[in-house]
Amino acid sequence: MENTSKKKLDISVTKSQDLAAGITNIFIYKKTDYDYMLLSQDDFSGTITNTRYTYSFATSGEYRVVVEDKFRSGLDAVTEDYQYTQPLPQANIYGVQENGYTNKDVNIQYSDYVTCSLYKDNVYIKELSSRERITEEGTYLALIQDLDGNEIVFNFIIDKTAPVITLDGVNAEGTTNRPVTVTWNEGLGYIVLGDTITRIDSGITLDEDNNYYVVVEDEAGNISQLGFKIDTHVSYKINVLNGAISNEDVIVHSSEDVEIEMKFNGALMEYAPEQSVTEEGEYTLTIRDSFGNEETMNFRIIKHTQKSFNYTPGDGVTIDNVLSSGEAVEHGDTLQLTTDGEYSITIWDGEVYYTFNICIDTTAPEVILEGVENGGSTKNKVKIASVSEDCTILAKKDGVEFKYNVGDSIEELGNYELTFVDSVGNSTNITFSIVYSLNGAAIALIVISCLVLVAGAVLFLVYRFKKIGKKKKKEDIETPQKDDKEIEEIELD
Repeated sequence: MENTSKKKLDISVTKSQDLAAGITNIFIYKKTDYDYMLLSQDDFSGTITNTRYTYSFATSGEYRVVVEDKFRSGLDAVTEDYQYTQPLPQANIYGVQENGYTNKDVNIQYSDYVTCSLYKDNVYIKELSSRERITEEGTYLALIQDLDGNEIVFNFIIDKTAPVITLDGVNAEGTTNRPVTVTWNEGLGYIVLGDTITRIDSGITLDEDNNYYVVVEDEAGNISQLGFKIDTHVSYKINVLNGAISNEDVIVHSSEDVEIEMKFNGALMEYAPEQSVTEEGEYTLTIRDSFGNEETMNFRIIKHTQKSFNYTPGDGVTIDNVLSSGEAVEHGDTLQLTTDGEYSITIWDGEVYYTFNICIDTTAPEVILEGVENGGSTKNKVKIASVSEDCTILAKKDGVEFKYNVGDSIEELGNYELTFVDSVGNSTNITFSIVYSLNGAAIALIVISCLVLVAGAVLFLVYRFKKIGKKKKKEDIETPQKDDKEIEEIELD
């Protein structure tokens, strides 16, 4: 009878109830295309004899069983025919799909009456038991056959070796400032940049600054991955654009070891990252990193009012707009400011807008002079009553410098020149002279002096006449007679 649970045909022979009969022969035939073929054993190597009563077959066909005993033989023998169809074999493969790749162990499970022949790289290896693990790398074919010749074939590849990634231009996990070519021997490649994953082909050349992470996965699921960095620029930050103006202190920040060269008005100065550059003037910054990258930029620090301002943007920088008191000011590729006012200038370098301010003052200080007009002369004292803004004062008297403070009086005789210069160089020049002057006391003194001189002269004349008279008398010189009135007139004269 057919044993469907075990997928085979089981044939059992039962002895006759007549114990005297006894089984003398058991014959089992299988029909061929032309006749019945006598079998010597079943499909499981069981020899067919009159002493064995159970046989099993796992091949499809028409079977005839002939049993003879002492009373029934020949045409009287007990004959039974069986038609049997063997179910197709079944098998399952674990660890890989048919015609697939895997980097894991593989096993094949089967329970039918089959054989499983294993071939590796086109070479027969062995008969494989059900659930036996296949662990070695290789290209495999597993051929499963039942006794009818039905086949199940599994093809698969075990590959436990990860792809080999080659970098030309940098070491893995290294940094370079040159292009890098990435190749690999198998699989699909991807570039990971942050949250972005991009499919790439072997042989790609990368040259843009970035932190690159390369992942290559082969068909078996093996993964290779490595990273590198391309850095063609010095990594630093500065609070001013190249060729721009800063109205505040300038500081250079860097996230890597750098060498900095700073020039102030053409002369080298000491500088280290994170220090503040404070003085007004022109600066040139050259910064180098350990990979040989070098960048140079120029900037100016202007914190105070200017007398005039000329500005030409650096390379790649354009003037976006100029405002004065909220009104747009016409400008070209360069900027010249000579009119008083406060200006807001915005420039653009293709990535960043940057604004700085300039205040222009071309007005000379207003000086209030008391006591004389500018360029004039006086006999009186002079002073500077006030100046419209803080100034540096250069004071000279007769070409010799002296110290002067606003509000001080000047009284001494001389020629004076006072120059007032504001913070941007605007100046006002004051000149005057103080000449000789007499006051009341001096005049009184002169009058008294004159009276004294007149009195002295009269006394001198009187004295002289008296002396002459005496001399004539002594010499007996005869003089004409005059009356008293004439004599009195002579004395008075």
